[in-house]
Amino acid sequence: MTGWVYHIGVSSVGHEYCHLRFLTIRGKSVAMYKRDPLDNPEIEPIRKGVVSPTLVCEELGRQRVNYGDFYVLRLYNPMDQNMKGQIACANPGEVRKWLEAFEEARLQAEYDMMRGVSWNENEINFDGHRPRLRRYVYGLGKYLRISKSTAG
Repeated sequence: MTGWVYHIGVSSVGHEYCHLRFLTIRGKSVAMYKRDPLDNPEIEPIRKGVVSPTLVCEELGRQRVNYGDFYVLRLYNPMDQNMKGQIACANPGEVRKWLEAFEEARLQAEYDMMRGVSWNENEINFDGHRPRLRRYVYGLGKYLRISKSTAG
């Protein structure tokens, strides 16, 4: 299943955000993109991983997020409290489709685990901050040396 969803989360300073993202589920693999990967084949996912056999999906109903009403789906792993997140859709029918897609992926992961198939990819995590690239800022090293010399 592929399509546009809203990724709901909390920033590092505590502000709630709601970003439009393109989500794909193929088998038990999940990837989230900023743009449609079919239109932009060179784009890399901003989040990716696999669905675990212990994933729990629950529909939270309609909620107000950033001055808009969305139908929210919460995903979490009861075994690992760090693996959690929320996605939202504009109508309840879309949430139902995503709920079924995540349930199919969970069943596939469960079936693979029973067969003894293991995967080497990390479990999908919709929460937390994605790793950012460190950008070199011209002259920043000079300021760091000054602050270190005055501090000590």
